[in-house]
Amino acid sequence: MDEQINIPDGTAFSAIGQPLRRKEDQRLLTGKGRFTDDFSLEGQTYAAVVRSPHPHARIKSIDTSQAKTMPGVLGVFTGADVRTDGLKPIPHSAVPSTNFDMKLTAPAGRQLFIGPNVLLPADKTRHVGEGIAMVVAETRAQAMDAAEAVTVDYEELPFVLHSAEALNSSAPPVWDAAPDNVLIDTWFGDEAATDKAFAAADHVVKMDFNIGRVTAVTMELRGALGHFDAATQRYTLYAGGGGAVKHKQELAQVLGVTADKVRVLSFDVGGNFGARNRPYVEFGLVMWASKKVGRPVKFVATRSEAFVSDYQGRDLLTRVELAIRKDGKFLGMRADNISNVGALCVSLSPLSKGSGLITGSYDIPAATLRARAVFTNTMPTNAYRSSGRPEVTYAIERLIDMASVELGIDRVRLRRKNLVPARKMPYRNAVGMKYDSGTYETNMDLAMKIADVEGFKQRRRGAKKRGRLLGLGLSNYVESSIGAPRERAEITVKPAGRVGVVIGTQPSGQGHETSFAQVTADMLHLPVETVDIILGDTDIVSVGGGSHSGRSMRHAGTVIAKAATDLIAKGKQVAAMALQAPADSVQFSDGRFSSPASNRSFDFFELAKEASQLKLTPEVKDGLAAAADNEMHDPVFPNGCAICEIEVDPETGHVEIMRYAAVDDVGRCINPLIVHGQTHGGIAQGVGQALWEQCYVEPSSGQPLCGSFMDYGMPRSNTLPSFKAEIVEVLSPTNPLGIKAGGEGGTTPAPAVIISAIVDALRDYGIRDIVMPATPFAVWQAIQSAKAASPARSA
Repeated sequence: MDEQINIPDGTAFSAIGQPLRRKEDQRLLTGKGRFTDDFSLEGQTYAAVVRSPHPHARIKSIDTSQAKTMPGVLGVFTGADVRTDGLKPIPHSAVPSTNFDMKLTAPAGRQLFIGPNVLLPADKTRHVGEGIAMVVAETRAQAMDAAEAVTVDYEELPFVLHSAEALNSSAPPVWDAAPDNVLIDTWFGDEAATDKAFAAADHVVKMDFNIGRVTAVTMELRGALGHFDAATQRYTLYAGGGGAVKHKQELAQVLGVTADKVRVLSFDVGGNFGARNRPYVEFGLVMWASKKVGRPVKFVATRSEAFVSDYQGRDLLTRVELAIRKDGKFLGMRADNISNVGALCVSLSPLSKGSGLITGSYDIPAATLRARAVFTNTMPTNAYRSSGRPEVTYAIERLIDMASVELGIDRVRLRRKNLVPARKMPYRNAVGMKYDSGTYETNMDLAMKIADVEGFKQRRRGAKKRGRLLGLGLSNYVESSIGAPRERAEITVKPAGRVGVVIGTQPSGQGHETSFAQVTADMLHLPVETVDIILGDTDIVSVGGGSHSGRSMRHAGTVIAKAATDLIAKGKQVAAMALQAPADSVQFSDGRFSSPASNRSFDFFELAKEASQLKLTPEVKDGLAAAADNEMHDPVFPNGCAICEIEVDPETGHVEIMRYAAVDDVGRCINPLIVHGQTHGGIAQGVGQALWEQCYVEPSSGQPLCGSFMDYGMPRSNTLPSFKAEIVEVLSPTNPLGIKAGGEGGTTPAPAVIISAIVDALRDYGIRDIVMPATPFAVWQAIQSAKAASPARSA
């Protein structure tokens, strides 16, 4: 832990650990949410964006003359206007920068180039859906009509769509500054030790995997409302995102003003999953356009727009090799990971996070990894739920399944032999990442118990009688949570009987208003219902890292504990004045301030009333208020195990999940009800990628073909079973509450466990692997190909 922070003396947890219903649900379910499109301003206008139909093209000219004459049009803006007004690219801090992030670097001898994310390009378009011009009009319909009247003369250019193609010497460069399309090329691990391990191995198992691209499809569509106040020369932005403070700082740079000239309001956010962690060009455009037209400007994407312009997720090519001794002991591992960042680099978090966890939950003494990132003419990728961890978990877990088959060793026994034992914690893996705590083997045993693995054979026989094939999948996982290191909390106890807590994280459905209140309530010995969590307005929230990488509860809990300690100390000073007693005689116990020198005592609210009538000394002149900043770089490592059973219809390829069990070590669990909800949602997202979700791009044209819910498959309530989930609490030593994270564990093993189960169901066909998504057609094709290759299996 970077700084020793203690929980206030006398704290007894009564709210922490309780499955309280979410405070915010009443408001959200009764239409009182504060989402971006819920805000409107007087004189508001509407924006529509003209988007590129080409994956790569030179912009020869843009004719806006007709559009400007259409009814209601107030302005049409292009990349030339952006350049003339000196607007800067969005300054994405693409490389994770905490002390313990894996350090990604550019190819030898080169400076890192991420590609400028300009608000509107003036020279080229580099992916389908990129904004080329923006129309502002009195109504949304008028803006959309005028957008169709903007004529762009394009010169189509050669394009590249996939990572492997981008590395070819003949591939067209996306950027002249990166002629080989490579922006990251870094080696990790001990090459000599790894080579020695492979030389000593009795068996080497190799596999290649393509973990495809998906998109977040958040319930709330991307939107932004911008306003420029000519009197104060100040910009205001309403936009749901992953962190209002960070967005404010970055957008101020785009606009060329100091940060105090920008205010960002981000209250309720209808889903994020990483897709909203970074600003979008429309955020800057609506503020700039408001200044140009002299009125507020609102933009809300359509669902089809979102499919071609939201930041997307995953998209990793990986080649993995495992060196194994004849008794099943893992000796070494090699991996080659290639991340497709798209047309420009928004975030390298997926590649960095995955790089630190290639060995997964296993004690592998030596490993090497080559980590590369490449540009392609596709939508930019960003962190997506459990950024980078499901990809590498998929690779190691599927590789172990294959090793089990090739070596003839039971897959559970093979895993058990190689899991990191609890006695080795904290454990530093072969690429340098230090796991904080965990009981990996115990988790696997618990998962097998709640999944009733012992009864699987009988259920498989029953499925066979019905003409179905039943498969069992198992996947262990370990993931990491780091995130932006700095956070701040400001706690104020008010005489009216309320506690205000200002915090810089940003919820998007995680229940912060409840779980943060539980922590505050226990620290101050007050009822949960009296605590108000205040967030999302940068005129109030001055510091904060937002929500990503499972950081929120850990960082918020730490700064709340720190501020509460200071607040209790200040309370003792105020109580001493009220009691006319020596300050060192005042105690805080069971939620009350008292002193042997007086028969009076106060709880926090009673003391706040007293303070309002006292002449306070300079040390406590602000009354019962305290603020605490903290910078925490130490990562934590949530971990667990997932097991599922899948039934396959060999005639149609139809797949049905029959059972799904999950065990997740989240460290201290603040609210089990919320954590279980996070687990269920996380499982659904991971299963979605494994079975249905795919951002498919037509190879010859570069056109995305999954532009609506008619084309993009999603998990639904009737395609998922009831989950059996257990929470494990092995406390982390890195923070005062022992919190790890609970928002991403459900997703991390899900793709691996689903494909593991399908392949197990199809084992008699000799099928070794199926590329995600394992749609019924893909499964049926695999069966037919196996039959054709071995006619005896079709009998």
